[in-house]
Amino acid sequence: MKYRTGFVTNSSSSSYIITNKSDQTRNFKEFLEELIPNIEFDYEVSDEQLEESKNELNKNFGKIPANSSITVEMDDHMSILETTIEYLRRDADEIQMENFKIEFEESHH
Repeated sequence: MKYRTGFVTNSSSSSYIITNKSDQTRNFKEFLEELIPNIEFDYEVSDEQLEESKNELNKNFGKIPANSSITVEMDDHMSILETTIEYLRRDADEIQMENFKIEFEESHH
């Protein structure tokens, strides 16, 4: 399944839970590389922009232990990929991939 993306604005803060379903520790970049093929961007995104975003998020979030979950909080200065993940939240409560699962949470201010 492919998910379309667009620009996201809202008055709520949100977070998402990423679960590593595999029996190996994975890094955040591996999660993003599995997610990106499922996305159709509504705006032009260069390979360099995607790579920069992947590296930045991997540096911020690092490793996801085997069979474990991490919670990621969204902030006001979202990268391209964070914006994309935030947009995906509008279409589903969760997204299943081969090695990962994303579950979305939301809290309104």
